[in-house]
Amino acid sequence: MEDVQGIVGTMVESLMASDARHGGDVTNLYKVGQNTSRLLLATGDLVVGWLLLRHAEVALAALQGEVSTADRAFYTGKVAAARFFARTVLPRLSAERAIAEAVDNSLMDVPEDAF
Repeated sequence: MEDVQGIVGTMVESLMASDARHGGDVTNLYKVGQNTSRLLLATGDLVVGWLLLRHAEVALAALQGEVSTADRAFYTGKVAAARFFARTVLPRLSAERAIAEAVDNSLMDVPEDAF
């Protein structure tokens, strides 16, 4: 959650820094645009992680009681999926935040005829 909030904070800072009425540089708005997909994907990962955590909580509670063999396997799978996601996907949010914070306008400074 902290990393997604950090990405949003970085985007808001860039947006505020683009306000020419207060001495800002309007080209800072490009930094916001460069981070929109990053924010969308990071938010999606955060929500999926939260949902998997909720599933794992229910599964762990169910595993404390009497369950059929099939249900035990199902609940065990729910817990395993949540652990896997938390260990392999969620750590990328820190990297995405670092990238968002490092975004500059160097790509936007390349002349159009370079493409």
